Amino acid sequence: MKNLFMCLIAFSLSILFSYSQDNEIDRQLKQAQKELNIQLKLLETYSKQLEKEVELLKMQYEKELNNDKQLKESKSKKSSRAGIDLILGITNKEAIGYQATFTTEVDTSNNTGLEMGLFIDPNNIRIQRLEVPAESFIFNLGYTRQLNFVSTKTNTVNTRFSIGGAFGTESVNNGETALSNGAMIARDDGVLYGGYIGISSHFKISDKFFSLVRYTNFLTSSNVSLHKFIVGVGLCYKF
Repeated sequence: MKNLFMCLIAFSLSILFSYSQDNEIDRQLKQAQKELNIQLKLLETYSKQLEKEVELLKMQYEKELNNDKQLKESKSKKSSRAGIDLILGITNKEAIGYQATFTTEVDTSNNTGLEMGLFIDPNNIRIQRLEVPAESFIFNLGYTRQLNFVSTKTNTVNTRFSIGGAFGTESVNNGETALSNGAMIARDDGVLYGGYIGISSHFKISDKFFSLVRYTNFLTSSNVSLHKFIVGVGLCYKF
């Protein structure tokens, strides 16, 4: 009887110990599962952040790619086209003059080119208080270069400096040496020659049209006025 009782006690203790171990294992498993859930949530949060960063990097890359493409297209369009400027402005005679200039790119990498133009000044001059008919026609041919520090990369504003040679004709008093008051002018109609400098700024309206302002100064052999200039505004058409 005593042995049976001892066996029952031992069996009971064994069951209790086994139950305690199962509870401890179950508790540990639940704790581990809880920690795994926390780690999983952290990983999900980190994954979302990475996705956002990747999306932002992708958008930034596409934006830079588009900007690069636009710059290349703009440069290609700009460098592949010639243009003609038509200008109306004030001359050294304080009257209206006209200028037309054709420009074409030669070295697109350095934004340099050639230009040729025609300046027309049909205005009278004053000699001994008389308005004397006079007109000048000056052709110019020269080198032109973009001034990058006052131009934009997208060609919205394009400022250029020009320099070169000039030649033409000038007529005073319709070729007559005697004025209406009987005074004589010691000058015959003749050929002009010399040089010129110019500076112009173009402002983009569309891919083909630009508004512009330009100043051109001619230094010539004229006996009437050594310096002839025109400063004015106009329109440029790109081919």
